[in-house]
Amino acid sequence: MSRYISLLQLLLLNLLTINPSTQGTLLSFEGAAYFSPNCSRPVTLPSKVDLTTGQNPFQVRTDWLDLRKPMWWTEVYGWMSFMPMDRQFNTYPFSLADCISFPTYDPANQLYSYSSDMVDMWNGLDQGISDITRVLRTQYHILAVPPYPVRGWGYHKKFKSWDKARSIA
Repeated sequence: MSRYISLLQLLLLNLLTINPSTQGTLLSFEGAAYFSPNCSRPVTLPSKVDLTTGQNPFQVRTDWLDLRKPMWWTEVYGWMSFMPMDRQFNTYPFSLADCISFPTYDPANQLYSYSSDMVDMWNGLDQGISDITRVLRTQYHILAVPPYPVRGWGYHKKFKSWDKARSIA
């Protein structure tokens, strides 16, 4: 029993003497201090969020780099805090996004497009994300604005150039 108590005391002593991480970042913004123990890179904080505007961060032409920028936590967009810093497509349904074929040229209309199989697959991904969002919002009675629809990237359209078609990938 005394051995158990000494191990417990050692554990408590270690917990009480933990030093804050020196790898984090301390920021001062509008008179308030913010510390991020997990981030050592310099961060420029965005302006405060005006919740009355209802501004959706998922605008047309939004890309991954836009979503990696720091943003203030809000009830509606708080889930974005759990987005990975780099695109990771190793789990369903996002694994579908890792299967991007090359656009093909149709001499009849002189346009480039993606195969109907790929368009169908991405339509399924888009519908899956929409369904997941709807179920979570309904089940947990939470406010949440879903991500910009995958279809908004334009994978289903026809393009005048190969480069333009490939730019959505």
